[in-house]
Amino acid sequence: MMTTLCRAAGLLALAACATWAQDKPNFTGDWKLNKAKSDLGMMADRIPEDFVIKVDHKEPELKIINPGMRGGNQESKITTDGKESVTKRQGPMGEVTARSVARWEGEALTVKTNIEMGNNTMDQSERWTLAKDGRTLTIERRSSTPMGDFEIKQVLEKQEP
Repeated sequence: MMTTLCRAAGLLALAACATWAQDKPNFTGDWKLNKAKSDLGMMADRIPEDFVIKVDHKEPELKIINPGMRGGNQESKITTDGKESVTKRQGPMGEVTARSVARWEGEALTVKTNIEMGNNTMDQSERWTLAKDGRTLTIERRSSTPMGDFEIKQVLEKQEP
């Protein structure tokens, strides 16, 4: 009787772990912006039609390559475990430092970032969600900048390799 109970408890624990692991989507892929489905606000004219981000997601690490607004690519590496990740790069007005903290909230990934550009700072919060079919990534972003606050929603579609 005790052996049966221990086995049942062990199987229940394994099933719970498997369910927990499945709750975290994998964002790996090349994601092309669908401007018609997105709400880009004042950024609409600044984001090109061929905007694609590349994501390599090996939990808990995420490597994100964005096309830069002024050409070139911007690479960020973050972790989803709630620890701070720091990315530094050269911008048009000097060094840019981004400090990000990302963590899971159910099936959504939230990323809070503080960006320092010279004497200016910007706070950003993002919520990444993946459609059940794994083909649509939605990134909702709120930014607080010296020029004011704004929100955008990017709807991105997975590209075939």
